[in-house]
Amino acid sequence: MKKPIDLHLKQPLELSKTMEMINKAKELGYSAIALTVDENTIPHKIRADIDVASRLNIEKASQRNLHDKLSQYRRKFEIIAVKCSTKEVARLAAKDHRVDILMFPGDPFNRRNVWLDYRETSLASNSTCSYEISSIDLLKNGVLRSTRLLNIIKKEVINAKKGKIPVVLSSGASSLLEMREPKALTALMSLIDVSEEDAQSMITLNPQKIIETNREKLGPDFIEPGVRRINYAG
Repeated sequence: MKKPIDLHLKQPLELSKTMEMINKAKELGYSAIALTVDENTIPHKIRADIDVASRLNIEKASQRNLHDKLSQYRRKFEIIAVKCSTKEVARLAAKDHRVDILMFPGDPFNRRNVWLDYRETSLASNSTCSYEISSIDLLKNGVLRSTRLLNIIKKEVINAKKGKIPVVLSSGASSLLEMREPKALTALMSLIDVSEEDAQSMITLNPQKIIETNREKLGPDFIEPGVRRINYAG
């Protein structure tokens, strides 16, 4: 049976709120989540009743420093995502085997200049990169902006499919109110003509493969039985 995974929950600063999001994810039916932090957060360990992966979003990378950041953090997190703020960063990230996920700006006016084009998918097809859609980008924009963003995402999904790039569908939530159940996430994909089967893979098989592949690379010492390493700044 396919088990849904939300690979992008932004971790609150307070540990109590983090635990609330972990428990909420379980209530919504997720089998696993990834808690996302920035580069300044300190790792800690907790026990949780759901599988919790650690994720870093590299959001302020430049063409000059991306390589150094990846070298610094790759073995500290199970998942590494890069926010592609420029075409140069997008193409460097797409071809780097240390990058798991390509993210793009949530604002349609910024995204139209840095969207996932065929060049990036060609580069990513030779690496292990996936392309991520975050529902929060659609929900936080107004109707007009969301429509424009959907049009861009539709083109990106077509390019990803042509380049055989896995697509990951996540919430991108940073609070309980922004979290969505699996059916609500996959339902959004009907707006860009994605089949139900493909939408299901975006929240099950594709994120599961990222977690399993990276844990195998990191080795058993990284994950202790019954313990989840999250990154808590408190």
